[in-house]
Amino acid sequence: MTRARTVRFLLVPLLAAVALFAATGALAQTPPDGADVELRVWQGVADPSRLYLSARPAGGPWGERAPLPVALDSLSASGAWRYGDASIEARLAVGPAVVEARVWQSVADPSRLYLSARPSGGSWRALGTVPLALDGLSRSGAYRHGAVTLAAGVTPLRIALLYEMDDEQDRGNERRRSFDLALRHVNAAGGVFGRPVEAVYADTDNDTDAAVAAARRLIEVDGVHAIVGPDTSAISIAIVEQVTAAAGVPVIAASATSPLLTALDDDDFFFRTALSDAALGPVLARVARERGYGNLGVLVRDDAWGRGLRDAFAAAWTGPAAIVTFPAGQTAFLDDLRESARDGAEALLLFTFYGEKRAILREALDSGLYDQFLFAEGKTLGLVEAVGAEALADMYGVAQHAPPADASTEAWDAAWQAAGYGDPPLDIYVRGYYDAAVAIALAAEAAGGLDGAAIRDRLRAVAGPPGEDTLAGPEGVAAALGLLRAGAQVDYHGAVNEIEWDANGDLRGGYVGVWRFTPDGRIEDVEIAPVGE
Repeated sequence: MTRARTVRFLLVPLLAAVALFAATGALAQTPPDGADVELRVWQGVADPSRLYLSARPAGGPWGERAPLPVALDSLSASGAWRYGDASIEARLAVGPAVVEARVWQSVADPSRLYLSARPSGGSWRALGTVPLALDGLSRSGAYRHGAVTLAAGVTPLRIALLYEMDDEQDRGNERRRSFDLALRHVNAAGGVFGRPVEAVYADTDNDTDAAVAAARRLIEVDGVHAIVGPDTSAISIAIVEQVTAAAGVPVIAASATSPLLTALDDDDFFFRTALSDAALGPVLARVARERGYGNLGVLVRDDAWGRGLRDAFAAAWTGPAAIVTFPAGQTAFLDDLRESARDGAEALLLFTFYGEKRAILREALDSGLYDQFLFAEGKTLGLVEAVGAEALADMYGVAQHAPPADASTEAWDAAWQAAGYGDPPLDIYVRGYYDAAVAIALAAEAAGGLDGAAIRDRLRAVAGPPGEDTLAGPEGVAAALGLLRAGAQVDYHGAVNEIEWDANGDLRGGYVGVWRFTPDGRIEDVEIAPVGE
């Protein structure tokens, strides 16, 4: 099916359609129960090329919304049929139902019409292609019409998880579990519009081109209404600029932290549950000073995340620093280490991914160039396994942190353990995948529909004041959905943070944690510092 035009019933497309519609009956007050949709095709008596499509809950009166013009702008391979596509939404008592339709007209005999239709994203076999008997006539006598009924069901909210499925630290599995846990809690509470929310998964393969292609498939083939992810800042920039902003699909990234994302040209469709590294840089500079380092070597991965964090740190650091940038994908670092140590650096600061950190630490220790390290986002025991507890003992780092002694965080921890996943993960961003999925579900429920702009426009409302405070976890999510169904406002307090977004889709505030490796190979939190508003 070619790309269909989606028309919301709140819009009145044309005066001619209004006039046609006025002849069909009075406005419906309450849609009938059930999930069947009746489609009617109208054809001009004087001009058979003038076609319109109407939809109503089966058994309800025509006239709830204006008919949609159908342009027969395509030709079949045989040349015997013209056809046109449309996507139309009917509001059933149980929720919105979107139907994709294709109207066929014989070139030789324009009075011969066929209709193909399916629930949005469903199978064309739901109805097949059926002949339309134009056995009705409008009151004015200007239009013939014929109708068919489709068991359309209520279109479910479809949320995609776009992430790196297979990574060195097994973070992908934890992030998927968190995303799935959110949908499990939403669906246990009755779902959205009374139907279960559906999950769709796609792999970025940690590659920009692959991620962009995956995002296109999610929207154009899978029909998702919103996306959680991707993992990295560079990939987030690519999919927003090349795909999702133009498509009008909300994206909430849970681990993309570059300050460069703040000014992204996204038409307000990009949000994140992770703090910007603009908040991390100053804390990192303070910790370096408190550790007694006056001269630093800095290795920076040359991508949106590395450059953004480098700039945030440099703005807060007043001492000398030899900053060396290396390209993504590099595997040997001895020359870079020598360059960073050239002016007598006392410690090495790393703005790098896990695999790069591991290689850099080994080379730095083996060469004797460094024995003091400082980490940004390096909170993983995998480094202890790679170079040993003794080499990392009392080395410090900073990372985003959940609020201390927080009821929502504790509720999420309990739900994670109840699901059989063990201790809560060290990777703080795992929680953000849960919060992103919950926020999308709440925003869709508040919007009363699946339109991307409508979901986007409710995100700040469901995750900030005014509204009744609700928490993460099954009870909190159920309470939030119940309040929204009753017409009340909610303020969802996330598992990772207060989810309050500013005009750029950034968090207004949160917490940064200072941590250290212990001599026995553990990671110990030293301080939790509030940042932002």
